[in-house]
Amino acid sequence: MKPGNNFLRRSGAAFSGVAGRHSPTLPLVMPALTLPTDRAASFPTMISTAANPNDLIQSSGTAELIANAVESSIIVEAPVANVYRQWLHVEDYPRFMRAIKSVRKLDPNHFAVEGKVDGQQFNAILEILLRVPERRVAWRLLHDYLTTGVVGFVSLSRVRTEINVKMMSSYGAGLSECVRTYLQEFKSLIEQK
Repeated sequence: MKPGNNFLRRSGAAFSGVAGRHSPTLPLVMPALTLPTDRAASFPTMISTAANPNDLIQSSGTAELIANAVESSIIVEAPVANVYRQWLHVEDYPRFMRAIKSVRKLDPNHFAVEGKVDGQQFNAILEILLRVPERRVAWRLLHDYLTTGVVGFVSLSRVRTEINVKMMSSYGAGLSECVRTYLQEFKSLIEQK
């Protein structure tokens, strides 16, 4: 057994299938992620063999996938607590993410997502991996394309917040423009409240 698999055995994590693929489902509370930290969570036992962003990734099919990584930021006129709370209200994603048509909550960390990209319908599971109140949210989308991201929140004043998005997806071109558009739409949504 590989050293990294000990975590899965100790934590009681199970494997569940989504769209014919298998992926780990982590427990709701992971002590290594809930310890007080200054700016980021610590992952002392994590072993990763993942490819770097923009490197070729071998898919389960015959084609290779290219992962695109993007970073984008925006400043909104709203307190960090409101911004963080609104971002975690996943059911509102269709209001600022045009590709997402509907969201249904399955449990506190999993959401069934239906959408349309380039004229093609998709169904996926959005999984919240990490929540650091008023600071950070990490997530991944479980479907045919690798999609994962981290959203950071920085309080600039009582009524101003900077939102930083880092995202990686094997979907294809146009990711950078999509993220910028989604942030602009989110800014409009949060500043209307």
